[in-house]
Amino acid sequence: MLTSESSPSDLAPPGFTSREQEERISKNFLRAGLDTSRSVELIKKLSGNNQSPSTDDSPDLLTLIITLLVLPGQMNRSSVLDVLGAEGLDDWKSCGLVYEQEDTVRGAVKLYMYQGVLFFFDHADSGRKKDHVIGMTQASLTLAQLTIRDHVSCMLDIGTGSGIQGLLGAKHSDRVVATDINARAISFADFSARMNGLQNFDSRTGDLLEPVKDESFDLIVSCPPFVISPENKYFYLDSGIYGDGLLEKLVTESALHLNEGGYCQIMCEVAQYEGTKWYQRVAEWVKDIDCDAWMLHRQTMSPAEHARMWVKGRSNSSIDDWVNHYVEEGIESISSGMLTLRKRTAQNNWFTIHQIAHGDGQCGHSIKRRFESIDYLNSIGSAQALLSKRICIAPDAGISDLNQPAPDNAPEAKATIRFTSGLLFSELISESTELFIRQCIENRTVDEAIRHVEAASATPVDKNRLFNELHKLIGMGFLIESK
Repeated sequence: MLTSESSPSDLAPPGFTSREQEERISKNFLRAGLDTSRSVELIKKLSGNNQSPSTDDSPDLLTLIITLLVLPGQMNRSSVLDVLGAEGLDDWKSCGLVYEQEDTVRGAVKLYMYQGVLFFFDHADSGRKKDHVIGMTQASLTLAQLTIRDHVSCMLDIGTGSGIQGLLGAKHSDRVVATDINARAISFADFSARMNGLQNFDSRTGDLLEPVKDESFDLIVSCPPFVISPENKYFYLDSGIYGDGLLEKLVTESALHLNEGGYCQIMCEVAQYEGTKWYQRVAEWVKDIDCDAWMLHRQTMSPAEHARMWVKGRSNSSIDDWVNHYVEEGIESISSGMLTLRKRTAQNNWFTIHQIAHGDGQCGHSIKRRFESIDYLNSIGSAQALLSKRICIAPDAGISDLNQPAPDNAPEAKATIRFTSGLLFSELISESTELFIRQCIENRTVDEAIRHVEAASATPVDKNRLFNELHKLIGMGFLIESK
């Protein structure tokens, strides 16, 4: 029995007692219109109204859902009964959505909608325990935005948590498997899948890839407990594995479960130890796994900066204890980002790093473009072969003048080429390269475009320097094969 001192963390994770109950509650959410503009307006209104509807208003279903689960707030039992009826309130209580304290109904879980998908998770202030189920974090949002969204036969979500990555993947996958060592998280993910009416979502309790020993996948995603810490307090943050050993384990084992041509995308932290750069360690991990690898680097933090960021919100944790741990282990800094692997066996695999660019909406196509662009670049072969190729600027790339002095590391830069959608990467280019790109029209070959530049400028083109710039621009996808 819950008391006035109880919190949602004292409750069991949500779940349905029967198929009929599931159908009744699902209809509540379908009828409410959570994906409408009115939903956004209500959230703003109620957020500024002490998280409870005005007593002058008769609450409807949408108001009730937002008040109890989205904000979350509380409502008088009589108001809830006006909307749900006695049977409906009993349904919501028995499946774990709400609980009662005297004459008040409170939300037992939180609800969030992202990209048309409903997912449920624990309250942030519910008295976090080891099996706390977190909602959308910056890392999980980044992964959701960067995931390659091609249709696949089978997808794996490792460390699914509330299930958001797998739920999103169910839209473009015939089958999704979601794993987590936290049984409470699996309950949340399964509940969310059923609330979204998904029939292709298979959730399994177990550590990392243990539940899928003999299976392979076209797409693997993971926002694991990657924090490099001296603690093991929370499933969603701490792996209990020394240093960044979790990432090394995920990288090497995930590659074994990838189908040929399949992608694996992992959010991660990597430690830098004295005498070895962090990216050298990643390069060593991916060296013999038959995968191409692209690391998007987000930031590098000192031990003190990292401790300050992750100790916040933890009970009985000390920044000094964390920093001392890093010093004892010889950790000089910690870098974070996302690593993407692509299975490509029996060939010379590559590994490259870029600083992550700002993103515009869904950016998975930007990730795939990088791999396909390097494929095209490698297919050309020699500089001599490039002369006969027909290339042009990508449709979502543009050139603008450099309206400031060129930086010291690119003194000949005169313009910037940048993408206008997806990940907004940009590169500085020289005047001759800009002139060349503008001559890549009318299906001209590279050699023909060079001749037009030379004719227009009455100056020979430095082909070696031009080819070096073209090599980079083709590899990033700024320049593509003319169709």
